[in-house]
Amino acid sequence: GRLGYGSADETEKSGLTPRQHFTGGKSTMKNLYIPKGKILNYESLICQDIVNDGTLIVEDKIHARHISGQGVVNAGAISCRPLSASDISAAYITTDKLAAERVCASEVKVSGAAVVSCCLEAAYVVTPKLTVALSEIGEMDVKDVVNLTDKWRSIFGAMLAGFFRRLWLSLTHQIP
Repeated sequence: GRLGYGSADETEKSGLTPRQHFTGGKSTMKNLYIPKGKILNYESLICQDIVNDGTLIVEDKIHARHISGQGVVNAGAISCRPLSASDISAAYITTDKLAAERVCASEVKVSGAAVVSCCLEAAYVVTPKLTVALSEIGEMDVKDVVNLTDKWRSIFGAMLAGFFRRLWLSLTHQIP
């Protein structure tokens, strides 16, 4: 596997083709890597590090130290430190940092910055800083909101826009 991650060994051993998927029950493991084109299903998942370039579907809760990659995450609840994925769908998301293209959740709680480069749909959002392109939010507790224009609608573009905004603010505000 890549970077010492177990590469969905259950899928490899079962002889499934990359377009097929693996279904597992409750699972606890150290690291998990899901390659592009693979679909993994679990009832619940506890893991230190997840690198997801495929599709991860968890019925109940994902609890991990880090979740990263360009894949799709679909879960009942997600709890981790940094969370980065292309598409995230969950009832509840609790994380330190969030970076995604699309997020759909009932409740999103981020203790650090949240960057959603395409669309955020949530009933309730709590974060100190939200950078978002399009959003449909029922209720939010956000101290600083940055709305992205069409040309900054990518995760890299959002980070770059945030950098230039901080630079501009630091140059225009005088320090006593």
